Amino acid sequence: MFTVTVEKSVSSELDAMRRRAADWTPLSDAFRRAVGDFHRQRRGGERPTSSGALFNSLEVPVVWRLTPNAVTYGTDITYAQFYAQWRREHGLSELVLSEPVNAMADIWAEYITTGRT
Repeated sequence: MFTVTVEKSVSSELDAMRRRAADWTPLSDAFRRAVGDFHRQRRGGERPTSSGALFNSLEVPVVWRLTPNAVTYGTDITYAQFYAQWRREHGLSELVLSEPVNAMADIWAEYITTGRT
C-alpha cells in the first residue's frame, strides 16, 4: 500500500484549468491568427483566383464562430462552394483545411495549463 501526501493543494489550479477549458473566448484572436497564417503560407504555393478575393476571405475568415465545442471558419463568397467541389473533383486540397486545427490545439493546451493567450 502506498500513501501519497500532497504538500501543496492543486485544487485551485485544477479549477482554473477547468474554467479555461470551458471558455475559448480569450483565444479567438490567437485562433484567427493561426488560421490566417496557415492560409497565407498556403497562398504562396497556389495561384489565386482572378481577383484573389477567395484567398483573402480565408486568410481573414469572413465566417467566424467560436463556441466551447467548435470553431467554424471560412468564406461567405457564394462561388466558394462550387470552387471547392471543383478542387475535390480534380484532386486538389480543400479550401478550408483541417491543418490549422493542430495549431489551435497547441494554443488551447497552452492556455488551459498556463492561462497565457
